[in-house]
Amino acid sequence: MPITSTQIANYEANVVSPGDPHEFAATISLYRPDSSVLAFVRFYRAGTTVAPNQFRPDLNAAEVSFRYDAFGPMVDLLRNETPVYFTWFDYSAQVPGRIFGVVGTSPEPVGEAE
Repeated sequence: MPITSTQIANYEANVVSPGDPHEFAATISLYRPDSSVLAFVRFYRAGTTVAPNQFRPDLNAAEVSFRYDAFGPMVDLLRNETPVYFTWFDYSAQVPGRIFGVVGTSPEPVGEAE
């Protein structure tokens, strides 16, 4: 499954206090239209090691990692754009460890007003 793209139906955003053993500063859970989890998005505090991206077959969901400075723009995108998609890229068969996720819109017309 090199590239899959799924529309995000719902999301849940959380800001995490210091003391979390994973060093998350925030998390966002992305959900499919059938309410199943599509992806767990983890945002890490500065100076911490970011966990590698992975697909969890047991959950049928991706786990993707970002630095905390991406949290605000991602929440803004989820709140203000439609439709929004989660796209999973898995090139690990060609390049070990090259897997990542993207949250974004589909192509939109230039000058489209909100």
